[in-house]
Amino acid sequence: MKEDKLLKIQERISEKFVKFIRDGIYEIRSSYDGNIYCAFFLFDEGNIVMLFNGFQKKTQKTPESEIKKALELKKEYYAEKNNIGSFDAILDEKYGKIGSPEREEFHKEAYAYCVGQIVCNAREAKKNDTKRACRENRERTVFYL
Repeated sequence: MKEDKLLKIQERISEKFVKFIRDGIYEIRSSYDGNIYCAFFLFDEGNIVMLFNGFQKKTQKTPESEIKKALELKKEYYAEKNNIGSFDAILDEKYGKIGSPEREEFHKEAYAYCVGQIVCNAREAKKNDTKRACRENRERTVFYL
């Protein structure tokens, strides 16, 4: 059995596996079965964000086409992140402002759905309690012949 592991959880990664590319993009490298695999990531508010365009590296130089893909993914990531508004803003856009007939209908349907889920959960819990009670009764029942 091989001792090589493709992925390991580590607190720190050696500099030989991470390389700054440009514009906030980093490359992380891993080797497996004699092949080198790379992916790009960036830091956002102290968190690592993986840009999902991994590739097998065949030369020392990182292909410009892969860097361009990573930069495009970075651009998309920040565009999406900045476009996410508040929940109320999303509801306003989709169902109209608070008080509008569309928004009121949405609230009625959402409330009905939530109540329905509560009822379903209560029924499921009661069914499980009944099954458990029956099972316990069977275990305690003694038949005398």
